[in-house]
Amino acid sequence: MRRKGVKVCRKCKAIVDKKVNKCPVCGSETFTTRWEGILIIISTDSYIAKYLGINMEGDYAVKIF
Repeated sequence: MRRKGVKVCRKCKAIVDKKVNKCPVCGSETFTTRWEGILIIISTDSYIAKYLGINMEGDYAVKIF
């Protein structure tokens, strides 16, 4: 899936603005624009966030290429 204006961090799968050069979640500088599915974390206390090891609220890609 390609969406204008966003890219995905290859390390933590956070969806960020295309203008960002450094991931605000993990600090990585490697990104992709090819991804599928979206996971929106609104609480880091949720089962899904804990299971996936997500420590920051936000939008995450389910699968990246």
